Amino acid sequence: MSSAQQRVLNKKLSQIFRMRGLSLRPDAMQPLYDCLETDENWESTLQALLAAVQAGPLKDNAVDGASVRRALGQLETRSSCATELPLEVVDADAMTPLKFVTARKQFLPTAPGSLHGPAESKQTMFALRLQLLEQRLKRNVLFKPPALSHGVNQKEHIQLTHIDALLGRKGPRVVLGLLTEMEEGRFHLEDAHSAIPLDLSQAETHKGLFTRNSVVVMEGEVQPSGAFLVSTVGLPPYEARHESVAALGGLDLLYPAHNVDGGGGGGGAAAAAAALAPKAADEVEQNAMLIVLSDVWLDQPSVLEKLEVLFSGYEQVGSEELRCGPRAMRPRAAFFCFVLCGNFVSPLGAAANTKRSQLRALFARLAQLLAKRPTLAKHAHFVFVPGPDDASTTSPDVLPRAALPDAIAGDVLREVLANCHLTTNPARLSLCGQSVVIFREQLLSKMRRSCVLPPNEEESEDLNEHLVKSVLDQAHLCPLPPTELAVYWQYDHALWLHPSPDVLILADRHNQYQLPYEETLALNPGSFASDFAWQVYRPNKRMEAERSSLA
Repeated sequence: MSSAQQRVLNKKLSQIFRMRGLSLRPDAMQPLYDCLETDENWESTLQALLAAVQAGPLKDNAVDGASVRRALGQLETRSSCATELPLEVVDADAMTPLKFVTARKQFLPTAPGSLHGPAESKQTMFALRLQLLEQRLKRNVLFKPPALSHGVNQKEHIQLTHIDALLGRKGPRVVLGLLTEMEEGRFHLEDAHSAIPLDLSQAETHKGLFTRNSVVVMEGEVQPSGAFLVSTVGLPPYEARHESVAALGGLDLLYPAHNVDGGGGGGGAAAAAAALAPKAADEVEQNAMLIVLSDVWLDQPSVLEKLEVLFSGYEQVGSEELRCGPRAMRPRAAFFCFVLCGNFVSPLGAAANTKRSQLRALFARLAQLLAKRPTLAKHAHFVFVPGPDDASTTSPDVLPRAALPDAIAGDVLREVLANCHLTTNPARLSLCGQSVVIFREQLLSKMRRSCVLPPNEEESEDLNEHLVKSVLDQAHLCPLPPTELAVYWQYDHALWLHPSPDVLILADRHNQYQLPYEETLALNPGSFASDFAWQVYRPNKRMEAERSSLA
């Protein structure tokens, strides 16, 4: 390299580092030359290097040769791990709690809460739900006012009215609020400012399940009696994932530590490092599989028999060796992730299996069955999500539910399984860069039972479509009153669906389904105990899952 070319390259590298708020010292140039000179994928390598440098300790934001060499060593380690399944399991209690700062109109991280929060936490929980959806609503093109009140940018938009501003105003108005039943049989719409009684006698509904404690958009007019005569009821409009991410301004809801480090740098570094071995990463994504089962009743011999058939099939397929990258060879089972959702005991067996030793014996049976499949036991990942009636260290009637106790399941399973994850309900996975939410609950029946207005069957006769739209549009897994399904007030953020996930697994006892809605694939694997059915999701196929059954 000539001296003129070297001066140009020095200037260019210094500019790139300055754009990240870093100053590049002269002794850092040579390791950068050595790294980038022969690298065909040098742009991705440089981005990964910048992220790794920023994540490390720096003095006065100055990058010296030692910092560059340390970052390069980290990238080499990550690159060597590119043949592993990129899977992270995030418990509900590990998610970032938020507060809304009115002056900035922005959500910011706050201190973790308690399972037994003070009484005002209940009010804060509902206020945060409303603020989240109000902010999403105002970003929507239908509700967003024009930048200029006059001129070429003028356009029609829907104006949102607060409830306390309704009185004294004539004509139809559009309001956003919480649908509540303050007195038996008398419904009100409530927001952070006020509440108003509703007259639903002429209300027409769009698609969705309009339950008590759900957030709705209503159009209507205030009557002389003071009631709000509703003409139309709908759900807040859906917000695309990239718009939600942009509005969060780099706030990472899954990993609180990234917010402390400055806006998610850790996740970005891992993603950029994966670009160092693109062929290996592509091979991983092509073979990655999420295998989801629900109602795995371990006390039923027929279920154990079918599980043995299922695991035998995946053992045979998983034993095939795959080439990942130029040298690495991995069995296909290394890219399998089994999600087993409860209940793990049948309703009839629940009364007979109440002692810890009895429940532990059930999971010991599963461990013995998996021990006969050494490839799966050594290489595959197993995620266990508790059901509504499974043993737990927290209340079974309040969300989120704690993971299965180690004394019952964890100890015996980890003796056999190399990659065993006991997680909460709901739980979140990050699989090949995609967000997956898993929720095991009888949600459809509870929401239908709590409906204030019947679903609009003209728009869809499939109640599952109404359910999926309801939870995704409201960005919440459980828009239900506490009498149906209670939530720990200071952990309500663990049930948010903001930003919307790539995959939403609503494990239920009802029949299987898979429904693409906007950017999310919603699916129910069905009841394995009843139909011996399950579903398989492949990250490389995105909005599609495979239905399987041994019936």
